[in-house]
Amino acid sequence: MSPVQPRLLFLSSIMPNPIGTGTAQRGFHTLKVLRERYQIDLLIIADQSDIPDATAQLVERAIVLPAPMLRDPAYMLAMLHHVLAGKGLLRQSPTPTAWFHVTSFRLRLARKLTAQADYTIIHAFRLSSAPFAWNCCRDHPACQLQLDIDETESRNISSIGQLQRQLGESVMATRNLADGSFLQRQEELWLTRFKRLFVSSPQEQRHLEQRFQLEELRVAPNIVVPQEEEFPSHVKPQPHTLLFVGSFGYYPNRDAVRFFLQEIAPRLHDSIDFRLVCIGYGLKDDFRKWLGAQQYVELPGKVEDITPWYRKADVAVVPLRAGGGTRIKILEAFAQYCPVVSTRIGAEGLQVSPGRELLLADSASNFAAQCLQLLHDDELRRHLTKNAHRLLLEKYSVESLRQGLYD
Repeated sequence: MSPVQPRLLFLSSIMPNPIGTGTAQRGFHTLKVLRERYQIDLLIIADQSDIPDATAQLVERAIVLPAPMLRDPAYMLAMLHHVLAGKGLLRQSPTPTAWFHVTSFRLRLARKLTAQADYTIIHAFRLSSAPFAWNCCRDHPACQLQLDIDETESRNISSIGQLQRQLGESVMATRNLADGSFLQRQEELWLTRFKRLFVSSPQEQRHLEQRFQLEELRVAPNIVVPQEEEFPSHVKPQPHTLLFVGSFGYYPNRDAVRFFLQEIAPRLHDSIDFRLVCIGYGLKDDFRKWLGAQQYVELPGKVEDITPWYRKADVAVVPLRAGGGTRIKILEAFAQYCPVVSTRIGAEGLQVSPGRELLLADSASNFAAQCLQLLHDDELRRHLTKNAHRLLLEKYSVESLRQGLYD
């Protein structure tokens, strides 16, 4: 008879999903590796989306905290304040909207729903899950607390605010810089309370080591399952296809597309016929209308399988100017043998070298020049895609994540 596996509580504000956003994919892959050694209870504390079948198969029990109702006055007051502040009737709340669900009522409810199990480990995913993990641990004093923050959220959101300030978007900049200060205080409050802390890159690790004395800080990289079949890396006939992948609910992705279309695309248009294919969640309202009206754009939006789009693409472009963590969109391109042109911020956190796995450029003119170089040099394309795929296998594989979580 095989021994009974110890039990683990996986707390997350985001639903783990193998085909979701980059953060949702990280949660799913982490859950899948942890399932090798533990029986897992999954508690979703904020996300109301359905549990994907692939996620449900990994857990013994899945619980989604109900949407906040009138019986949670702290949440309702926070939401009312947020709405009135949006109309200019009140000052902005000092709390980011992603933290509205951290209320006494929901903390008590999470603890009540998990009190009866005997957990060896409580694993919190993302910073806003930390208060829930700490509170649930009161019923399991012998368990080990660990927290996967993925990225330093205060640094991420502050970089967005700084970019918005440079672009003259003063209201959004003020909001995000205030959120950055709030998150920095939360990091100071919670990070040192956990036995083990995980981040997605050595760069994030070094940043936190400079700020905190942490008991155990480990790199658990983002991963993408590689494509086994190598695609031909020659350039397709014109019009060329440039591919951008990302969640458009995330400001840096919207800014990246604007930057590309307003400053990079005109430089390319002088030399080649091309289209920019934009794939991802969250294409809404004014941004969708603006994007749909642009000359060079195709808008599939959300797709179930991204592989065919990489097969059609000549280059994956990542012209990000703010943000943090590591870009799963770059790892996806590596997995699909699609060459990449990125800004340095876009490739931040990945253990890459320009000219070996991808091309880097920050200015619009250099970015356009790098795209053109890839479109005219099949040998360079083969060189980059082979090296990128090799790096994926060495640094961003399931085994790499397994080593980060366990060894």
